[in-house]
Amino acid sequence: MTNHEGRKDGLPRNVVPSEGAEETSFSCQDARVWLRAAIIDVDSDLDGRLLSLLVVTAHVSVRVEQEDDHFGAWKAGMPIEIHIGRYEAWVKPYGRDCPPVLCGLLYLDHQSLAGAR
Repeated sequence: MTNHEGRKDGLPRNVVPSEGAEETSFSCQDARVWLRAAIIDVDSDLDGRLLSLLVVTAHVSVRVEQEDDHFGAWKAGMPIEIHIGRYEAWVKPYGRDCPPVLCGLLYLDHQSLAGAR
């Protein structure tokens, strides 16, 4: 039973119970919200790929390390989904049944943006 605070059996829905706790039917994976995005540019080096994304009207860049990139076929114009969590971000191709790829979200301040122009 879920109460008005979004809790199920006394636990928040997006929290995994600690070891030894009674099993429940929810997990952090179920609580992820995925946003549709499009890749606008892909830049590669020996360590991985830098994906420039358009999420609605926001420009976002993520870094996918080569060792984490089990997909490896990122292309400009490709529709994807992105989940930005508290401590990590994940990307996956839109409409494909494959596991998401861990990535690092890059933050640019106003000085960085001005210097890039």
